Formats: sequence, structure tokens, C-alpha cells
Amino acid sequence: MAMTRKRKTILASIGAVVLVFFVYLLIDESLRPEVNADLEYKPAYVDPKQNGYYAYLGLRAEPGMDPWQAGWKVQQVFDRYLADGGSEDNIPVEKYTWVDHIELKSGNMRQYFGCGGGDCFSAVKFHRTIVAESLPQYQEVLARYNKMQTYPAFQETVAAPGLTGRILLHQLFQAKVSLMWQTGKKQTALQMLIDDLAYWRRISVNDTGMTMKMVISAMIDVDMKLYGALISSDMTFLAKQGLPQQITNAFTTQELSLQHQFRREFQRYAQIIRRIHAGQQDGNPLFKLLFFKQNATINALHTRLSSVVSLNTVPWEKFPEAYIAHKAWLNTAESESRIYNHVGNMLVEIAKHPYESYIVQMHFTEALRRLVVLKYHLNHNGIKISDIPAWLSKQDKSLGHLYTAEPAGYDKDRNELYFDMSMVNGKKVRLTLQ
Repeated sequence: MAMTRKRKTILASIGAVVLVFFVYLLIDESLRPEVNADLEYKPAYVDPKQNGYYAYLGLRAEPGMDPWQAGWKVQQVFDRYLADGGSEDNIPVEKYTWVDHIELKSGNMRQYFGCGGGDCFSAVKFHRTIVAESLPQYQEVLARYNKMQTYPAFQETVAAPGLTGRILLHQLFQAKVSLMWQTGKKQTALQMLIDDLAYWRRISVNDTGMTMKMVISAMIDVDMKLYGALISSDMTFLAKQGLPQQITNAFTTQELSLQHQFRREFQRYAQIIRRIHAGQQDGNPLFKLLFFKQNATINALHTRLSSVVSLNTVPWEKFPEAYIAHKAWLNTAESESRIYNHVGNMLVEIAKHPYESYIVQMHFTEALRRLVVLKYHLNHNGIKISDIPAWLSKQDKSLGHLYTAEPAGYDKDRNELYFDMSMVNGKKVRLTLQ
């Protein structure tokens, strides 16, 4: 009798635990206050007529068409597309036929202009006649590129179609600068390059998407590499001008920050999560309640991205340690319960992107700036090749390795300054400047 009572008590306890656990699985979380804040965040209003992003969209529009008007037309078509029930994840690029009218052949760029790899100056020098004959046909798009930089604002409002073509256009600009320098118009060429670098640095703090931020970073990198080539070409001329502040000034936290980009990524993925969740309304509601919780999924995504954002504010020398701690936390977070919100956890896993690599890419931009500054002073002071390592060891730590403050290295066989950097996947990368 006592045994039966004891067995009933045990069974009742097990049943209560199962019931509590089942109820637990049915309850979704509430969105945390900081999550709601990022979901509801909207960029500051920018007058469309002041927004150079539309001119950027229209760089390759039909000949004779105002580039800003072409970009604004993209926005209007996109807005109508959304109003008709379209999704931001399926941009109707096939409808933007007027913005990719002027063809820029990447093969010719690489063969004759050679700016894709960051060594535009040497390629133009080798193919100077061909480049000089080819550039005039691109006068209109180059003029548009210059006009784009006169707009006071730059805020991304719709994903850019034909992104590669706009990067190629910057290579055209670099080819023009290189040709002008090599044909004796050094002062004009130098000022064009400095103005271009100043522009991309200025808009790097603006509210853009992640891809656009990486494009801006790439523009800055190749501009600094071109300045490095000018150092090798005529240090005497550059010494008279002085090192421009666009290169002497270290990149600020705001310039390297990805806060705007992470917030945009979070909002985009949160919308996807909500659409997927809403799409299950006609399915098994019990399955959705048990294994896919909308708020819990959005909270988990925000936690994941917030952890990456925190890395973006860590001082250079503490980044490796902070990244190791972040990775350990990430592994722990990923190994937590797969029962509660199982489908939601899977979605967060699928949506996971190596955002940490973007932060390292921004670090590379600052490291490259330091190499350019070192090259300038090294050439300006006429340091002999045999004395370069000793000279580098005496430079200020603010020009040393971002993470260790160790002096830059020098490869005498390749005549290159370098920093040995580490990618977030552990792969070693040598950042060089010849």
C-alpha cells in the first residue's frame, strides 16, 4: 500500500515536471527593450535632393540622363514594388534597365587599366597609349563621378543594382589620375586623389548597408595604395606638398564603426523571421508554438549581432583577446538547448554570417594607412635599404602593428613594407605595400 502511494507520488511528480516543461515550451519570450529600440530605429531624415546616393545609383545611367534623376527613379520603382507586396529580399533589379546602360568591361579594366588589384599606376604606365585612347569615351561617367561627390549627404535607401560596374568606375577614376600624373599634370592628379580619399572617408560614417560599407572601405584602400605608388614615382614632388591629413589622420572610431550596418542587418533578418513565422499560420499551430518562437528567435539574433558590435569598439591592442572571448561565448551560446525554440535556433544558425571578418577588414584599412605613412617618411628621409629595419624599429608605436604595436616588417627581396595580420578564421595574411 505504501509502495503504491509512493509510486503514485513519483508518477505525479514526473507528470508535473512534464506539464511544466510542456507549458514552458509553449511560452514565447517578450522582446527585450534594446531589441525593440533597434527594431524601431529609423535613420535621420535626409532630403532626397541632397542625397548623393541617388547620384551614385545613376552613375551608369543612359547617356544624357541626369544621374541623380536615374537614382531617384530606382527608389520610386522600388517603393511601388514594396507597396504591391514585394519583398526587400527579392530586389527587382531587372526593372532598373536605365541604370546599367553604359558598359564597363571588367576584362579591359584588368588588362589595360589594371586597377582591380590596387596597382593601377603600374598598369597605366605599361598601357599608357591604350589608356589615353580609351579614357575619352568615359568622359560622361567620370564627370558624373565628380558631381556625385558634391552632394552633402550620402544615405543608402535601396540596394544598388550593378554594384560591380560602380567599382569599375572608381578604377576608371584611378586610371585617369595615374595618366595625368604620368603625363606631367602632377598637381591636378594629386589634388584629385586627395579629394577622392577625403570624400570616401567623409561618407564612411554615414548610414549605409554592410555591402556599401565594404565598398567604401575598398575605395579608401585603393586610393591609399595609389598614393603609395606616387611616393615611389616622385617623392621630391610630394615632399613639397606635405603628407595630406587624409593619410596622416588615423581612422576614427566613427569611420571604422559598423553600428549602422549591424542594425540594418538585424532589421532585415528580423523581418525575414516574422515573415517565416507568419507563413506558418496555416500549418500546425502546436508545432509552431513548441519549436518556433518569433520573439525568442529575434532576441537570439540580436544577442548574436550585439556581441559582434561590441568587438567593434574594442581598442586595437585588446582585440585578439576580446575576439577569443567572443568566440568562446559564441560556442557556448550555440550549444544551449535545442529543444526550446528549435526551429528558431536553426534559423539563427542559417542566418549566421562571418561578421567578425568585416571588422577585421576595417582594421586592415587602418593598418594600410600606417604603411603609407611609413613609406612616405622612409622615402622622404632617404633611408638606405640596409637601414630600413633599424629605422622601422625606432618609429612611434602608433605606426606599429594594430594588435601588438610591434614595428612594421620589411621584405628587401620584394622591397615591401608589411604587417602580418590574422583573419578571424585563424588564417595568416600579410598586408603589404611596395
